[in-house]
Amino acid sequence: MGPSGGDLTTIEFAPLLGREVDGFVPPPALVQI
Repeated sequence: MGPSGGDLTTIEFAPLLGREVDGFVPPPALVQI
């Protein structure tokens, strides 16, 4: 979530956060086979 009209900020922030927390690992309920 980000501020109204802040789509580019949140999109640019996502990979930075991913590097800090070792990427996104979906919980088992979200994994589709």
